[in-house]
Amino acid sequence: MKLRRLDLTRYGHFSDVTLMFPPQAALCVVHGANEAGKSTALAAIADALFGFGHRTDFDFLHGASHLRVGITVVGQDAVEASFIRRKGRRDTLRDTADQPVPEEALTRFLGGASRELFERGFGLDGARLRQGGLELLRGGGDAGESLLAGMGLLDLRGAAARLEEEAKSLVGDGRGKRLLSEAVDAWRRAQRESDERAVAPKAWLDAVAARDTAATELERIQASYRALTLENTRLQRVRRIAPVLTGLDSARADLGLVADAPAVPADAETRMLAAITARREAARDAEREAAEALRLGQALASLPADAGILTAQDAIDGLARRLPVVEQALADLPKVRAAVLDHRGKVAAALDDLGTTRSPEEARDAVPGAPVRRTMQRLINQYAALSATATAAETGLTAARRRRDQAAEALRGVTEPTSFALLRRGIDAVRNEGKLDQELTDAHLAAVASGRAAADALAALPLWTGGMERLARCPLPQREEEEAAARRLDQAEKTATEAHAQL
Repeated sequence: MKLRRLDLTRYGHFSDVTLMFPPQAALCVVHGANEAGKSTALAAIADALFGFGHRTDFDFLHGASHLRVGITVVGQDAVEASFIRRKGRRDTLRDTADQPVPEEALTRFLGGASRELFERGFGLDGARLRQGGLELLRGGGDAGESLLAGMGLLDLRGAAARLEEEAKSLVGDGRGKRLLSEAVDAWRRAQRESDERAVAPKAWLDAVAARDTAATELERIQASYRALTLENTRLQRVRRIAPVLTGLDSARADLGLVADAPAVPADAETRMLAAITARREAARDAEREAAEALRLGQALASLPADAGILTAQDAIDGLARRLPVVEQALADLPKVRAAVLDHRGKVAAALDDLGTTRSPEEARDAVPGAPVRRTMQRLINQYAALSATATAAETGLTAARRRRDQAAEALRGVTEPTSFALLRRGIDAVRNEGKLDQELTDAHLAAVASGRAAADALAALPLWTGGMERLARCPLPQREEEEAAARRLDQAEKTATEAHAQL
C-alpha cells in the first residue's frame, strides 16, 4: 500500500491542511521546524488507518466529535480509494460523500497489518527509536531484535554471529598484526595530530557560551511559541463563541421587550400572513365580481325583450344543463364509432365463415330468437344421440350376422341331430339374443326422422347454407356466449343510436 494524500481537516492544531505525495516519487520527505506538526501528521496517518482511540491528545483545538482526517491510498493492484475518518463510537469510516462504509473497505489495503505493527515498523518517531535502543541495551538483543524485526530487519541473531566472526578476524589472537591493531595505531597518530591542532580553550569556552546562549534563546522562543499557541487557541474559541453569545444577548433583549405579550401559537405569523393574503384576494375577487355583475346588468338591460324566448326559458335551461352531457357524448363519439366498426368487422368475419353474403344488419334481423336456438341445439343433440344409437345398432347387426353365418356354417358341417332337445336349446339361445332386425329397423327409422327434423330446422335458419354434417363439424358457441354477443350488439347499437341522437 502507498499513501497518496493526507487531509488534516480538523486534527490537532491543523485545520484544512493537505499533504500530497506524488505517485512518481520513489521517496517523499516531509521536513519542518520543531513543533511544526510532523509527529502530529504521523499520528493522523495511524488514526486514519486504524481509527481513533477512546481518548486522544489531538482535540485541544477542535472538539473530539469534530475531528476529521482524510486519506487516499493505492493498493498493490493499483486500485485507489479515498476515505474519511471521524472520531465516534460507530460508523467512523466514511467515503468522500460522507456516507458510512465498512472497515473491510480499508483493511483490504493494509495487508493484515495491525496498528502495533504500523507504529513499530512504519510509524517510528524519535521517542520510539530511543525506547527501542534502551530496550536493546537492557535486554541483551531480544527486545532490539523484536523492534528491528517489526522494521523489516529479520535474523538479527545471525547478523550478530557474523559480526562476531568479523570481530575475531579484526582483533585476532595476538599473533601478528590485524586490521584493528593497524587501526589503533592510525588512531593514535591521528590523536597526536588532533592534540597538536586542538582548539584553544578560550575559543572553546566562547563556542560553549554561544551554544548555551543559543539554547537559552531557543527555549525562550519555544516557550513563547507555546504561549502564543495557547493564546491563539483561546482566541479561536472566543471568536467562535462570541457571535453566539452576542446573538444570545440580542435574543434576551428582544424577549424582554415582548415579555408582557400574550402567548400565541407557533404558526401565528404564518396564519396571519395567510389571512391577510386571503382578505386581499377576496377584496380583488369582490371588485372583479362587482364589475362583472355591472357589465352583465348593463348587457341584460340592453337586450330586447322577446316573449317567445321567455316562454322557452325552461327548455333552454334544460338544454344548457345537458350541455356537458352532449359535449361528453361528442368526445366519446369517435370511440363509439370505432367500437361499432370493430363489432361490425367481427360480425362480417363471422358471416364470411358461415358462407353467407348478407350484411351485418340483415344478419341481425335474420338471427332467430332464443326459442329457435334452443330447439336447434336440442335437435343437434338428439341427432348426435340417434347417430350413436344407429352406429351401435349397425355394429350389433354386423356381429349378429357374423354369428348367424358361423351358425349356418356349423349346421352345414353337422349331421341331423339325434336329439330335438339339443336343437330346441339352440333355438332358444338365438331367440334370447333379442329382435335384432326389428331394433335395426327402428334405429334406421329414428335416424331418418332425426335427419328430416334437422333438415327442416336447418332450412329455418336464414344464415346457414350447408348441410347437417358441416353444421356438426362447426364449433357452435354456447348459450352464454350467444347471449353475451347479442347483448354486446344491442349495447353497441343502442350507444350508436344515442350518439347520433345527441349529435
